[in-house]
Amino acid sequence: MFWGGVHLVKTRLNDQIMSARLLKEASDRYRDTKMDQNYQVDAYRVEVTKRQLQVSKHQRLLMRVVRQ
Repeated sequence: MFWGGVHLVKTRLNDQIMSARLLKEASDRYRDTKMDQNYQVDAYRVEVTKRQLQVSKHQRLLMRVVRQ
């Protein structure tokens, strides 16, 4: 009876360890996905800023041409 109880406790512990590992893997995957999404958003913001700068540069050039 005693060894059966020990085996049962050991099995439950192993199950808890496995579920903790799975939970950690899932949270790591979620974190990596969020980081990827943040990186994509940052890259998009950089592109938008570059385009805005190009547009304002072209507007300044046009204003110079119009003034002359």
